[in-house]
Amino acid sequence: MPLLVKISKNGELSNEEHNKKPDGSDFIHRWSNNNNNSEICMFSNKSGRYTNINKYQFVPEPFENTLFYGNVFFCLVIGGALKDLTLEIFNQFISDTNEGFEDIEETDDEYDEEVCCCEKDPCVCDSYSIGSFVVSDNSFDSDGDIFMG
Repeated sequence: MPLLVKISKNGELSNEEHNKKPDGSDFIHRWSNNNNNSEICMFSNKSGRYTNINKYQFVPEPFENTLFYGNVFFCLVIGGALKDLTLEIFNQFISDTNEGFEDIEETDDEYDEEVCCCEKDPCVCDSYSIGSFVVSDNSFDSDGDIFMG
């Protein structure tokens, strides 16, 4: 039986053997690769209980804002026949389809400390920018609200 990729509702990936469409799942989408006559197909449920929302983050379009319920399955079809979709192939597919998208959590280290434009030193000024104007620390009342004066 061919291997499918299963994404459990808690977002964990695994391989599972299947020889037909997963029970209770609907066809969601097909990504085609014309270079090798292959397709990766997605099956899941688009409705269900709140407690069954799948935690995996699906990007890019058309699914970055779509909720899926329960397990999500992906299968590989080559020349009309169901073939093994290993986690390695699936991860490469996700990487390829997400090209141009960055994981914000992984890129936080890449940013340097904020530098004041006037001093070119780490920002230790007693004022900061809000929108397009500068507010000094003594422009706040005791509740932290901005006042003009």
